[in-house]
Formats: sequence, structure tokens, C-alpha cells
Amino acid sequence: MGLLLSVCALALAQGGAALMDPASKVYVVATGQALASQVRITNPAPTPQRFRLYLSDWNLNAGGNFDFFDSGTLERSASSWVTFPDSTVELAGFESRDIAYTVNVPADAEPGTHWTVLFAEGEPSEPEPGQTAAAISVRVGHIIYVNVPELRSEGSVVGLFGAPPTAAGRPYTVIAQYLNSGNAAQGVGGAFTLRNDRGETVIEATIDKSVVLPGGERAFQVNVMGPLPAGNYTALVVLNYGDDERDVAGSYDFLLSEPLGEPDTEGE
Repeated sequence: MGLLLSVCALALAQGGAALMDPASKVYVVATGQALASQVRITNPAPTPQRFRLYLSDWNLNAGGNFDFFDSGTLERSASSWVTFPDSTVELAGFESRDIAYTVNVPADAEPGTHWTVLFAEGEPSEPEPGQTAAAISVRVGHIIYVNVPELRSEGSVVGLFGAPPTAAGRPYTVIAQYLNSGNAAQGVGGAFTLRNDRGETVIEATIDKSVVLPGGERAFQVNVMGPLPAGNYTALVVLNYGDDERDVAGSYDFLLSEPLGEPDTEGE
């Protein structure tokens, strides 16, 4: 709910942006088959708005951030598979409307996950008289994942390393590098455990689930906060990529030469 409210506030403040529901959808479509679906687009502003609809390729970097590319340029792009009737839509204030689209999977499509994003971009808002601010346009997207059988889900922790605090009151950082070696997009999450040299668990934490695309890597960062005495420690990261019978894990031994103090919240 908080995200919805913040997006709505941004739309109202910056001249209007569509809200798209749902934000993403996953389909399973066999080669040579088609599927019809829809997404609801809403104008959160009180004034009429015109939105441009278009597709874009995208990827996730190791930090989990989006990179966008021209439609049809990435190897696993589904942009050419998705069609919709109109390239623009006009909505009255606070109006919602369902936008239909069709997913057509080619007969020669490779198995695995393919993806694209359907963007709705509002027309730029003009600055108020007397203001020198540039015109602003805002866009939101509906992510489309298309899973083409047969799916193969595999992965591993390919690296685990740490970095000591950069200053007093800062955390010891542990980073687990995960590789999706299968052909399907994965939701990867898990648990972090820190043990002292006596084998006692001193910290336990949940690693929130993140999307990792096929062939992609994701760096999961855990900030170890004090107080902790100086000494030897073992960090254990256990991740699951959707397999109910198998986890992947890695461990990392490190030395705290100085005690790890309480978190410094003044600079945050």
C-alpha cells in the first residue's frame, strides 16, 4: 500500500502517471500458442491524461536494479511476441480501463523464461507560468514474463566475501554472489547465520526474495551490525530458488580484529 500511495503522490505532483495493475504477470505458453490477457490502467490525477503505450526490453544488474533497452534487442526478449490494439489511451480524471494484449509464442521459441515490459508514459507536464522548470513525463510499467516449457531451474552460490567497516559504527558487510544457471526466472531468498568461534549462533536474519533472471547473477548483501566482540566468525548463507527439496549455500570465515560497535544512526 505504501508503494501505491507514493506512486500516486508522484503522479499528482509531476503531471500525472498511469497506475498499472498488476505490476507483473507470469504466463506459461507452449511454442506456437497464443494467450490473451489484460492489464488495468488508471489515471490517478483529477484532470484528463493521455498516455503512450509501448514495449521495452529490460534486464537486472547484479545489484538488482533495472536496465532498460530498445524493444527486441535482448536475447530473451518477449517484446516481439506481445501485441496490443492501440499505442495511446486517453483517460478522464480518476478513470480506469482494461488494456487488452496478446502473447504469441513462435513455434521455434527456445524453452525458458522470456520477458518484456509494457510501459504507459504520460505526456510531459508544462511548467507553471513564470517557472523555469523543464517539462516532466512519468512512466510506469507492467512486466510480462513468458515461460516456455520445458523449464529448468538451477543455481548456486558462486562467491561469498566480506568487507570490514569503513568507519566506527558502520557494519561488516557480507556479500553472497548467486548465479541462476537454469533457463527460468527465479525468486531467490533465504537465510543468513553468523556463528562465533565456539559454534554459537550470534545473528540470524532473513534474506528477502529477489528476482534473478536466467543466466544472471545477483549480489545479496547482508550488513552485520554490532555490538560484537573481536574474534573469529563464520557467516553462512542459505538460498532457495524455488526447489522444495534443495537449497544452495556458502560459508565465509573472517576475523574481527576490533569489536564491532553499535550502529551509527546519526549519518543515516
